[in-house]
Amino acid sequence: MSTKTIAVELSVYQKLSRIKGEGESFSGVIETLVDQCLTAHTGADIMSALAGAPEPLTDPEATAMLRVVDEARSSEKWRFHDLS
Repeated sequence: MSTKTIAVELSVYQKLSRIKGEGESFSGVIETLVDQCLTAHTGADIMSALAGAPEPLTDPEATAMLRVVDEARSSEKWRFHDLS
């Protein structure tokens, strides 16, 4: 498989990273988005296809999430987890 290197703005990279699934390549994400746009018949179809990308957390949401994680960690009964 041949490849090409492209440059994208940081904001585009961050958006692609958010919609990229576990184990999915950036090429796969881009191909899916391009396919969706190519099969769209109206502007509304294109906007609908692109609307699936999740929005980043707001600062208050991120702060709340970190607080919940910290509380969960501090209430943990075991100091170490041996998963072997």
